[in-house]
Amino acid sequence: MAVQRYHYKLGFRLFYAGFSLAWVIFILLFCYAVGAALLEEVITYQTDMTLICFFGLALSCPLISMPLLLLMVLSAYPAISVSENGFRLHTFIATSDWLSWEDIKKARPGSITKRKSWFIGAQRLGIFYLFTGLVFGLGMRGFMLTPSIENYDKLMNVLRKNRPDLFF
Repeated sequence: MAVQRYHYKLGFRLFYAGFSLAWVIFILLFCYAVGAALLEEVITYQTDMTLICFFGLALSCPLISMPLLLLMVLSAYPAISVSENGFRLHTFIATSDWLSWEDIKKARPGSITKRKSWFIGAQRLGIFYLFTGLVFGLGMRGFMLTPSIENYDKLMNVLRKNRPDLFF
């Protein structure tokens, strides 16, 4: 079997990136609005330090999570190259090493009723995939496959053939 590559459609990628960008802009605007209101209170000495510390902590959480959201956007839906011996993931900023089929340790359907989306955890994936795997509840580095990837059924048949114990 020659190396075959499966990737997500451009429309799907643009929608996902646009939605994520809109969410990041919303978080930034929210943090700016709350920060500006808080700064006005601090300048006029109408609030105490406990409230300032609370809002400072509340504002820092979204600002810390934004890079993690960006990391997930870039790694959640990779293009996948498959061969007889294994697979390789390609994202906007990183390409994984070739992994064997035995490196896939977890696979669970995204929905119990439809069983179309799959959350896949694999060892030897780069650190880049750790946050994505944790968000998907895999407890390890991972990625996601959805029907939006081109030739989804063909790719799922390859996965079922090579790991019938995980993909049903």
